[in-house]
Amino acid sequence: MTYTQDDFIKELAKDFTEDKEKPLKKKRLAALLDKYGESRENIDKNADITDWMEYLFAQGDKYLDEVIQERAMTRYHAQFPQTPIPLKSLQDSEYKISKNIPETENENAFNSYKQSEKKKKKTPEETYLNDDFYHKLAMEESTDDYTAYNKKGGGIGAHGKYQLRKPILQDLGYVDKNGKWLGKNNISSANDFYKNHAEQEKAIRDMMNYYYLVLKTNESITHQGKKINGSITDKNTKKQKNVNFEVTISGLLAAAHREGPGMVKTYLNSLEKNEKGEYYLPYDKISDKLKGNLKNVEERLYNYTK
Repeated sequence: MTYTQDDFIKELAKDFTEDKEKPLKKKRLAALLDKYGESRENIDKNADITDWMEYLFAQGDKYLDEVIQERAMTRYHAQFPQTPIPLKSLQDSEYKISKNIPETENENAFNSYKQSEKKKKKTPEETYLNDDFYHKLAMEESTDDYTAYNKKGGGIGAHGKYQLRKPILQDLGYVDKNGKWLGKNNISSANDFYKNHAEQEKAIRDMMNYYYLVLKTNESITHQGKKINGSITDKNTKKQKNVNFEVTISGLLAAAHREGPGMVKTYLNSLEKNEKGEYYLPYDKISDKLKGNLKNVEERLYNYTK
């Protein structure tokens, strides 16, 4: 008779009923594992006195191994849901890890268990953007230079690898309305920002999530999939060439970074439809003041379609 995942769940359910306090104690042990890493060794080495007393109250070793084994089983079946649980893994009361469980799924894989126990909901930028997008953006904005500074455009200029200006830095909480750095995440000056590469990467991703919400609010997102017959500047010949492309989320976000979400909406609302069902920008109807901005939006939409 094959031992199935349902059988394993029934075993666990029966086990929990044997001690009414056991679920609570195991929950407390799980919290300690979250804090110190998934082993008794880490708790012994790093726990402060309060956590150590909590550990003893939860009956320490009596349930700790079971918590670890249950997590290992959860990870195993998250990865291989169709595979029956090996009977050998349940032949003793401690649910020792079977050799059938991959090495990467053992009790030391603390980070991996967190995602399998509670599936992380992806942010918009995690869903629609990737490393290639950010590398391309960085090359276009600063040739991939974390220390880049461009004073053009007024205000406090554009800072860092992704050339962030005052409005977005203010929206993200790095500077006030006067451009004064506020000390967020220990960033108290432009130089702090240049030196902290991780913070710049965090800032651009926070910005993309923020822009996604703005683009969703102003209904620019609803234009996703729209077919555009546009015109861009050829990088080699510097001449204009006609291109066909679809509006994508990545393109919208890249365009918002270049010209702002409001200008993206203006571009989309200015489009007209030709006899082929394609949309185009009627430049003869656009004011000279806006032509350059809308041209930049179109170029970003095309260049960042993927």
